[in-house]
This record gives sequence, C-alpha cells and structure tokens, in this order.
Amino acid sequence: MKPIPMQIKNSQFERSVPLGESYWDENIPQIVFYGRSNAGKSSTINAVLDRNQIAKVSGTPGKTRMMNFYLVNNSFYVVDSPGYGYAKISFKERDELAELIDWYIGSKVIYRKSIIIMDAGAGMTAIDRETIEKLLSKNESVLLLINKIDKLNQSELSKIRKDIDSQFPDVHKIYYSARTKKGLQGFWDIVFPENI
Repeated sequence: MKPIPMQIKNSQFERSVPLGESYWDENIPQIVFYGRSNAGKSSTINAVLDRNQIAKVSGTPGKTRMMNFYLVNNSFYVVDSPGYGYAKISFKERDELAELIDWYIGSKVIYRKSIIIMDAGAGMTAIDRETIEKLLSKNESVLLLINKIDKLNQSELSKIRKDIDSQFPDVHKIYYSARTKKGLQGFWDIVFPENI
C-alpha cells in the first residue's frame, strides 16, 4: 500500500531563535534545512511547504543569522538555519554562525531530520562535506537534497550522482529542482516514514 501523501494544511513563521534561546518544545519534531547561501535553501523550503514566500528568498545570500522556526500543520517545525560558506561575511561572522549551528545540533528534540541543500551545478563542495560529516558525527539523521537538476543535462547529472554517491553512499539522497518541484514527491516519505 502506498503511503498517503503529506498534505500541508497550514504553515506559519513562528520565531527567529538566537544562540542559547531554546524556547521550543522538545516533543515536537523538527526538520532543519542547511545549505550554502546560494544553493536555493529558501526556495526549497517554499517548495516543500507549497508556499511562495513563507521563507524569504534574499537577493543578498547569507542574510539569515538565527534559526528561523516555522510551525507546520500545528504538529512539527521546519527550521531554516543560516546559510554557510558565503564568501562576503567576515571570519567573525562565520565563527558565530558555526557556533549557532553547533549549539542547535546539541539541543534535545524527540525527532530531528537534517536536510542538506546542495547545488547540483557546484557539486559537493568542501563546506558541504564538512557540514555533512559534522552532522553524521553527532548521529543526526541526514538527507541530501541536490537542487537545480533542471539546469543539468543527463551526462552532467550522472557525473554528479557518481561523485556524491562515492562520498556518502549510505546517506539518503533526492535529486530535484525547487523551481519545477521535480523529485520532491518522495521527500516526505523519507523525512516522515509515517505522516504526523
């Protein structure tokens, strides 16, 4: 029997959370999105939640400085983390963002799925690899969403698949496009094996 597709009945921005301010109920599941600042993280959140502008797509990458919480279906959180690896922020700001993410990873929650947004055209970068390895070392449950496949031909896509599979063969992966939503059909089946 096929699982019932996830239906997004409602979603709303709830709060931006700075370092050290863990206000959330740890019994509410969380889906947290990570990614380089120009990998399409906000566009992906909008696509997943079937909302055009719930997560603001910034013309200035790297703008998010806190963990942004969105309550979905009154039953779980989608969390937008700061984009990592943006070249124009200072070393101090990079350290602060790293500290924020490290603090968040160390927080307690009944269920958390970590989603890494990658740019298919850029492939696996050093900062992507470092972030994935950090999450796996903390026993986080990780899913790779490889975005912008609509911009690649079959040969380019095949090359990216082989490269990423060789580096993280045991991590779930979805190749998709936030623009066309291609590949998102199985997203919720991986994130929540049973609908919340």
